[in-house]
Amino acid sequence: MSLTDAIRTAGDGRESFVVFRGPRALPLRGLGPTVVVETRGEGFEPIGTVLATLERRKAGRGFVAVAYGDGPLVDAVRIGAGLYRGGIPVVVVATSLGALLERATDAGARRGPIVLERPPLAVLFDERDFARTARDGLALLARNALIEGHDLFASLETLAPHAPGRWPWASLGADALHVDRMHRDAERAVFGLGQPFARAIADTAGLRPQAALAIGLRAAALAGRAVTGLPRADHLRLVTLLALLGYPLFDERIDPSAVLAALPLETTFVLPHAIGDVEANIRVPRPTLRRIIGRLATPPGAIEFR
Repeated sequence: MSLTDAIRTAGDGRESFVVFRGPRALPLRGLGPTVVVETRGEGFEPIGTVLATLERRKAGRGFVAVAYGDGPLVDAVRIGAGLYRGGIPVVVVATSLGALLERATDAGARRGPIVLERPPLAVLFDERDFARTARDGLALLARNALIEGHDLFASLETLAPHAPGRWPWASLGADALHVDRMHRDAERAVFGLGQPFARAIADTAGLRPQAALAIGLRAAALAGRAVTGLPRADHLRLVTLLALLGYPLFDERIDPSAVLAALPLETTFVLPHAIGDVEANIRVPRPTLRRIIGRLATPPGAIEFR
């Protein structure tokens, strides 16, 4: 399937996610007028670049904006296109697994206080980029699997010992995105699984986002053991999966006092009751949080699974 055909298929409403295999150049002839936007920058600058590009191209009725890039780029194009003259549709071509799972499929695009609740016309991803960018999104994939459970988690357990280049990415990616499509609006809160811990760890210990999320998922499992009754076997399965995916499960730079201070008192958490059963908006006592965070500076040991 060519990229043009993939966009047409998605645009007809028959699919919201299409895996294609095609050239890097975007063969968009026959789709109608298109504006391909690639931009960089912080804050609101990329949104201004998008608006300026659309204005320069005199984009109007029948135009489609193509967001080709990573997560922040996707947000900027979706917001800019939505604000431009009443809005023009956006086709997202995500260039990393992380962008695909975290940004491209979300109905809302966010940049600071701006939130645009308008889903993209289509979400596209080159299947060759799955293996190349896997490290940018495997922790997110594990998070989705913990939320969904069932076949997705079991599939990851089977695949994790093997190199990502050998994984059946087309079917696995569709399964992972199915989790996203099944949770909309208020239900999207479950995707905060592990995130409060991950943000606090990344901010205080300087870890990269995916590594911090992996440790954040371990922390969520520990909290689940203490608060929601997560079974020991499910806790062990999650920690084993993260280790097989190559993520660190601890970091000696984690300072429990600093991480706890980075978690506001009103913070609520998404915690697992079991693999495939998670609940949002749970409060965890501060002494329990301190004890959990203290474990994150050392590897999991036998005491963790008692």
